[in-house]
Amino acid sequence: MHPSPFVSVVLPTHNGGRYLDQAVASIAAQSCGDWELILVDDASTDETPGKIAAWAGREERIKPVRLDENRKLPGALNEGFRRAAGEYLTWTSDDNWYAEDALARMLDVLCQSPEADIVYTDYALVDAGGSPIRREHARPKEDLVLGNCVGPCFLFRRRVLERLGGYDEDFFLTEDYDFWLRASLEFSFLPIGEPLYFYRQHGESLTALQQREISLACEKAVLRWLPQADWLTRKLRGQALEALGLRALLRGDVKAGRRHLLRAMLLGRPPRFHKCRSYAVDWLLGAAAGNWFRRRFRTCK
Repeated sequence: MHPSPFVSVVLPTHNGGRYLDQAVASIAAQSCGDWELILVDDASTDETPGKIAAWAGREERIKPVRLDENRKLPGALNEGFRRAAGEYLTWTSDDNWYAEDALARMLDVLCQSPEADIVYTDYALVDAGGSPIRREHARPKEDLVLGNCVGPCFLFRRRVLERLGGYDEDFFLTEDYDFWLRASLEFSFLPIGEPLYFYRQHGESLTALQQREISLACEKAVLRWLPQADWLTRKLRGQALEALGLRALLRGDVKAGRRHLLRAMLLGRPPRFHKCRSYAVDWLLGAAAGNWFRRRFRTCK
C-alpha cells in the first residue's frame, strides 16, 4: 500500500439519496483498492446524511464531509479536493456509477504515459432505470471548442488541480467544462476508447432542468478562454464561435447567435447548421428568428 491513497475520488451530493447507494457501491467495488472516497454532503435535507453515515461506518476509505450551507457543485468539489490525499484525482456524481475496472484502467494508462496529465474514457448513456441508450465516445482535446468532450469519467494528476486552483465557483453549471478549458492551456489530454462509466439521463438532473442556464454559462466560459487559447488554429477558433452561435440560437438568443456566427465567418467558417447550408442564406437574410429557426434547425440531420 502507498503511504497516501493513490486515487482520491470526490463525490458531492445534495439531496441525492435516490441513486447514491449505487454510485458509492461502484467505488467500493473497484478492482483498484488503493483509493479514498470523500463524500461531500452539500447541506442535504433528505435521506442522504443517513446513507453517507452508513457507508462511512462500514468502509474506512470513505471520508464524510458535511457542509451546513449549500455551496453548490463547484464549492462542494473544492471542499472535497481540499481533503484529498491522492496523487491522482477525480470526481463523480451521485446518480452515475463506475465499471469495476474504471479506476485501475485509468491509473494504468496515466502511469504508462508520463506525458499525459489527464485521461478520460468512453461511457454508456443510460436511462433513469439504468437501461442502456447508447455509447458516447471520448473525443480528442480539440473538440473542447464544441463542448465538454472529456465527459464524466476521467482521472488527472494532482498538479493539474494545484495549478488551476480548483473549480471556479463563479461557473456553477459549467464548472467542469471551464476546468477542462483552463487545463487545455497547459496540460495534455489522452482519451481512452473504452466504456468505463455509466451516465444516467433523467428528468431531475441539473442538465435536464437548467438547459438555458447551462448554455449561458458555457458561453461565458468559452469567451473567457478563447483569448488565452494560443494552441487553437484559425479553424478551431472558428468552430468554437460557430458552436457558440448555434447554442445561442437554440436558446432563442438570435442577436448573440448572429454575432458569434458572423465572427466565425470572418475566420473562414461558413455556418453549417448541421449540414443544412441552404438555411444559412435564410438566416443571413434575417428570416431565422426565434421558434422558426429552432424548429427548422432541429429537423436538420
